[in-house]
Amino acid sequence: MNNDVIFQPLKFRNLTVKNRLFRSSISGRWDNYNGHGNQARINWETKFARGGIGAIITSFVPVHVRGRIMPGYAMIDNDDKDPVLARDGQSGA
Repeated sequence: MNNDVIFQPLKFRNLTVKNRLFRSSISGRWDNYNGHGNQARINWETKFARGGIGAIITSFVPVHVRGRIMPGYAMIDNDDKDPVLARDGQSGA
């Protein structure tokens, strides 16, 4: 079964994904009202990453408050919101 193409690496120009299993965006209002990411998001994404998913396409994350759909979604409109979203799930998050 490990020889199936779905378990083989997928290579793009400057990126190699460990397999061809992608988890699409499932949306959800995981984050704080003010746009800061939180531990609930990290826990959710980490479960998929540790489960063997090759890539996670996460929910919409606007770069400006005008792009916000509604409260409860993370934003990266300011550097103060960066630390939670930058965690990789491997650093004890």
